[in-house]
Amino acid sequence: MGRVAVLLTGALVVHQLTVHAQAGERRIAVLPMEASRVEWLVGGEESELFSNPGRFALLDSLVVVADAREPAITALDVRTGRVVWRQAREGSGPGELRQPSFAAWHPRGVVIADNGTRRLLLYSTAGALLEETPVPGGLFVVGVCGLADGRVVIAHPPAGEFVSMVVELGSTRSRPLPDPLPTARLSLTERHVELTTVRTGGEATGCIAVRTVSDGVAYFGPDQPAITGGYIERRVQRKLIPPMEIRDTSQLPIQFAAGASVWRDRVVVQSGRSPGCRGVCLDLYDLRTLRYRQTIQLRGSLGVQVRSLAVGDGFMIVLGTRDGFPVVLRYPLQLP
Repeated sequence: MGRVAVLLTGALVVHQLTVHAQAGERRIAVLPMEASRVEWLVGGEESELFSNPGRFALLDSLVVVADAREPAITALDVRTGRVVWRQAREGSGPGELRQPSFAAWHPRGVVIADNGTRRLLLYSTAGALLEETPVPGGLFVVGVCGLADGRVVIAHPPAGEFVSMVVELGSTRSRPLPDPLPTARLSLTERHVELTTVRTGGEATGCIAVRTVSDGVAYFGPDQPAITGGYIERRVQRKLIPPMEIRDTSQLPIQFAAGASVWRDRVVVQSGRSPGCRGVCLDLYDLRTLRYRQTIQLRGSLGVQVRSLAVGDGFMIVLGTRDGFPVVLRYPLQLP
């Protein structure tokens, strides 16, 4: 296991949020960011722990990071950032990894989607491998959501009216799920969704689906109707062109959202590139209705280029890069 750089600081101190009126519908509260207040930081130039981590899962006591390039799964203590366990055996055999891309909460631990072997792997919170299940149809997975009964919802590239399915781990049983945000006018690229598990009172109650290059957020489950909503800032998507024809960044699809997490009764959507909110912004929506509540603008510098984040009680976990090297950190954050 490679070197781990861990930075610890003193007690949590919460900055006061100042709310400003904003043109349009957004209500922005500015939260100053200061690198000196980072509680712990793992990775960086002196560490060999991460190569190109993609997604992570925030559990009660762990931050589980999936790194497709390494390939490895690393579990960090959420309080200290220290490595609790790590799986990094490369291959296609039992317990081996090729391209672990997504991690999600599961009632028995954490479920990992390995796109290199087209498998779902279930680990206990202690790092023991409990189950391995082939992804039905060998589909490429772009999102994972664990359910209270042990089933798993996976998102995959759109196929007809379906963008997700529910899978029973350890068996061959699965069934497709209709798009929780059906829109016939959208292209396949625009229909892409990412998933997040909704946990209230410690129990998983469904999934949040967010579209990344089109407007739309949904709260749904395999046995419940979807509640749907739109983003506070609705933009017109520029004309989509094939990736091989893109010549500069002005031709890239507009990123509406960079991901989402759930905190208490709120859905926290990390905004993509947005003229209405520069830098890193968190749009808060009511969990039950998906109505917009407020925007938190993270202003200042953590010394890190933020890629994705998740919010906990009194803190947030950030995955990003510092000087081009991947890092994971914890920062104090109290949402209003």
